[in-house]
Amino acid sequence: MKTTQKRTLALLLVLAMILSSFSAVAFAAETPSESKVHIGNFTTNGGGTVTINASNADDSFALYKVVDITYNSTSNSVKYDFTTDVKDYLTKLDADKRVSVETYQGWTNDSDELKAFLAGYAQYVKTTTNSVVPSYTATASSHVATVSGVALGQYMVLGTGSSTGAYIYQIMTATFKPDNALNVNTGVTLTSKASLPTLAKAADKTSISTNDEVTYTLTIGVPTYPVGATNKNFVVKDVLPAGFDYVTNSQNVSVSDAATFTADGKNLTWTFAFDKISALRTVTITYKAKATDPAITAGNTNTATLTYSKAPFGTDVTHDITASKTVYSYKIDITKVDKDDGTKLEGVEFDVKDSTGKVVRHVTTGSDGTVEVSGLALGTYKLVETKAATGYADPISIGIDVTLSDTDLNGVLDEDTDGVLNVIITNSKGAFNIPTTGDSGTLFFTFAAMALMALAAAIMLLMRRKQTER
Repeated sequence: MKTTQKRTLALLLVLAMILSSFSAVAFAAETPSESKVHIGNFTTNGGGTVTINASNADDSFALYKVVDITYNSTSNSVKYDFTTDVKDYLTKLDADKRVSVETYQGWTNDSDELKAFLAGYAQYVKTTTNSVVPSYTATASSHVATVSGVALGQYMVLGTGSSTGAYIYQIMTATFKPDNALNVNTGVTLTSKASLPTLAKAADKTSISTNDEVTYTLTIGVPTYPVGATNKNFVVKDVLPAGFDYVTNSQNVSVSDAATFTADGKNLTWTFAFDKISALRTVTITYKAKATDPAITAGNTNTATLTYSKAPFGTDVTHDITASKTVYSYKIDITKVDKDDGTKLEGVEFDVKDSTGKVVRHVTTGSDGTVEVSGLALGTYKLVETKAATGYADPISIGIDVTLSDTDLNGVLDEDTDGVLNVIITNSKGAFNIPTTGDSGTLFFTFAAMALMALAAAIMLLMRRKQTER
């Protein structure tokens, strides 16, 4: 009798050791429910329920069983074994990398051995020609995915980001196993761990003139891929606007050897070696572009695209996120006319000076009396006539101030309908040039100059009279 009791006690101790060694392996938090049923009633009570808190509203999940747990009611015993698919996977490994279910059960939560094993198995189920079918699948609704009727065992849970979310999921596990009293939890809640890359774009200018350069900055939020992930494609592309050219050798990546850069016309591409940036939170790219012929009103928009793998294992599934930036350019249309009869004056020349006094353009009116000054940034410019039409008064050197203002920064000038400022400048034969379109300050300075000249003439006349009286 005592011998029988000792054997029974020894058997129970061994069983307890096996059960305690089979820990719930979680790469993300796995929380068993407090509700439990005896292992013999687990299936008849509807099995277990897995609740997954997803990072995005409609992400999908697949549960692949790794360990089978079977209960023998006659002997009141529990058996653990790898599934057929896992056993087949093990045959594909080198002999020194194969493990027993007992070894597997001995690995601690989040151990390197466990991560490597499940990463290898995840790659296998996604690529094998034997077509490993998941035991269960679910799609999140309002950020929650639910799987009911789950059988005893431990499962590897793989998440896949949807087209609207495209999060990169870490491997998860869900476990329904008996405790020492052979009671099994009826539910498991998984709080997923997932990351989402980000892309932001900035420019050092909001408006630009022809032949000026703009510096663009791309800021990339680096995601976290699971240990052992095989698909970590990470490519950034930027397409320049039609009127812009890449400035050779101007690009720079904050991690100098992390990306291979190519420039094909207006298409710029950075192909990253992801492992060189995986430990970082952000990476930046800067480059310069020159405005050769910027568009007016519509703006000059270029869009950067980050293409990355959202399925870390097996056949690559990529997703794109984009970031755009628009810089604007504007135009001044000058019309030179005869003040009296409206005749358009040809051959009138102007210097266009910026706020520093630098001549940015020299233009001449055509046969219709007009000339375009295209590709200008916002700001105040001075239109200085340097040559009058034949037979007309000499130019006024003070020039005419005009201001390009776009408070809303939408390519449309304030109190206008587009990005073009129309300026009409009149002249008379033998008279002074007087602008009829321009701001009030321009007219003020013009008339002020005329008044000063008249005052100077009056003073000279007065002085001559005094000299005569003497």
